[in-house]
Amino acid sequence: MTVEWQAAVGRYPHTEALRSGAIASEKLRLVFAEMPTINRAFAPMVRDARFDVSEMAIATFLQAKAFGKPLVLLPVTVAEDVNWFSVAPLPISPIRPPMLAAMVLPELLPVTTPLTLSLL
Repeated sequence: MTVEWQAAVGRYPHTEALRSGAIASEKLRLVFAEMPTINRAFAPMVRDARFDVSEMAIATFLQAKAFGKPLVLLPVTVAEDVNWFSVAPLPISPIRPPMLAAMVLPELLPVTTPLTLSLL
């Protein structure tokens, strides 16, 4: 018996084999929702549990948990990005915003979008 799950996972080179069916399971079939960008899946997942499994920003997941949403975070990083626009120096720092673009800050961890399960 094959179980079918609705899934919201972005299109990346490393997810194409899963999305195309090249990697598949006899027990689980993923039906992928088409989204213009993956962040469009976050609100429907949190508000309506529209998907059985969804990629989701960690900040979105933490906000949903704070409001009692029945979600489980899976330790699977699907995508990562550093949100440089949200990095700001302290007012007392000699570093000014234009200088940030040329800096490498290895101590900053990338923002990850893990998979999230709905428990509904």
